[in-house]
This record gives sequence, C-alpha cells and structure tokens, in this order.
Amino acid sequence: MKRRSVICQLAVGCAAVSAGCGRFVQQNEHRLWFLSITNGSSRGVNVSISISRSGEDVFSQTYSDIVSFQETGQDGTSHAERENTRLIEGEWSPEPGNYTLEYTYRDEEERLDVAAIEDFETDHIGVEMTFLGGAQGPPRATFNLVEFESEEEARDALVSIR
Repeated sequence: MKRRSVICQLAVGCAAVSAGCGRFVQQNEHRLWFLSITNGSSRGVNVSISISRSGEDVFSQTYSDIVSFQETGQDGTSHAERENTRLIEGEWSPEPGNYTLEYTYRDEEERLDVAAIEDFETDHIGVEMTFLGGAQGPPRATFNLVEFESEEEARDALVSIR
C-alpha cells in the first residue's frame, strides 16, 4: 500500500472518530441498574419487558394493567407508593455489557439498544420508560436515561427511590 493512501485512510478514520463515531467504541459497555415503567397517560397500560446484556437474556416479565396516573390519586414520593409505576431492579446483576430493551405494547414489538436512547458520559445508568398520551389515541412510550457517577451513587439512589 502506498504511503499516501495509508495517510489518507488514517485521516478519514480520525475525522470519523472526532465527529462522534468513536462514541460507540468508547461507550460500548455500561451497567444498567434499573428500569422504571411509569404510566403518565390517561389509560391503563399492559406491557411485556425483556432485557438482555450482550445478547444474553437477563430479565423478562409482563406487567398487566398499570393504572393511569389519573386513577391513582396518590402523590407518593417513592416508586413503591405509586400504583402507576413499576420499579425493576435487583433482578439482574449490573455487570458491564451492551443492554437491549425489548418490549411489547399493543401487540407491537419494539427493540431498543439502551446506549441509543441518548448520549451519556458514565458507565452507570438507569432507564425511565414513561407512557404518555391516551386522550386522543393510544399512549406511547418515551425513554430517558438516569446517569450515576459511580456504583455507590447508583446504589444510594436506588435506596432513596424504593
């Protein structure tokens, strides 16, 4: 291979990494500490959830009739006090890996790589899944990441939201 083509290929590779393509390589593995499912819609929700880590299934569960926030009449501060929220934690060990969330809602299956939800700068994360809408159509799922600076911070946060 000629020297000029090698230099050209290196330059293209460096440009791709600096443009953000290298994020996947750097942020490849993370630790998923929890998934919370909140029904913020005006209708009840039934959803099946599966979580895998680097291709291995680590969790699967169906949640039936998660009531609407309008039906709860509660202003509880913890997830345990809210009838419209399910906190899933402690069901798998939060080992480093590439986590994938698969869910079935209204007979439609969706697959989501957790790292694709939004950019994050840490190895310790949680996922919030919130169903919104329902007044003029079926509720839809939205996702948000919660970032923790360390394992200790993640564990402390879980204690406070239980």
